[in-house]
Amino acid sequence: MMGQKLNLGCGKYPMDGWVNIDLYAAPGVNLVMDVEKDLPLPFADNSIEYVLASHVLEHLNAYEPLIVDIHRMLKPDGVLEIRVPVGFRPFAYHRNYFTKSTFDPFICDGKHDEARRENLAWLDPKADYELISRKHGFRSFPFAWHLKHYLNLNMSKDCMFGRSQEMIWLLRKPGKCL
Repeated sequence: MMGQKLNLGCGKYPMDGWVNIDLYAAPGVNLVMDVEKDLPLPFADNSIEYVLASHVLEHLNAYEPLIVDIHRMLKPDGVLEIRVPVGFRPFAYHRNYFTKSTFDPFICDGKHDEARRENLAWLDPKADYELISRKHGFRSFPFAWHLKHYLNLNMSKDCMFGRSQEMIWLLRKPGKCL
C-alpha cells in the first residue's frame, strides 16, 4: 500500500489522492492550518511517503523548523520535493529568497558535515536528507493571476509576463546518514 502524500500550501492546486494542506479553506483543501505556526504537523513519525512543498517556503518567516518536522514525518526513503523561486524576488508576501545552495545544510553527503552541523546547530533534532536531484528551471505559470490579484490588472490568459525561474530539490530521508 502506498503511504500518504502531503501537498503543503496547495492553494488552488489540490491533487487527488493527496492530503492537501493550505492556510485558507478552498475546494479540495483537506486540512486548513498554518504550516509554520502549527508545528508539529498532525502526522505520525515515519508515516508519510512524499511531501510536495511547491512555492510555499518563500512565504514563511522561518522554513527550517518545517523542514525538520517533514523529516520526522517521512518514512525512511520518503521524498521531499521543494519548489521555490530563484534569488531575490521583491514581492511583499515573500519572506525568504533561495539559491542553489540554500538547502545544502540539510544534505548529508559526508563532505560538509562540520559546516552542516554548525549551520543547523540551533535546530534540534537535526534533519539529514540525501540529495536526489537539484535543478534550476523555469516555471511556466502565467503571472496574470498575480497581477490581477495583487495589482488589480487584467491580463490575457496567455500572458507570460516575465517567466519565473525556480529551483527544484528532491531530497530523500535516508535510513541513516552517509
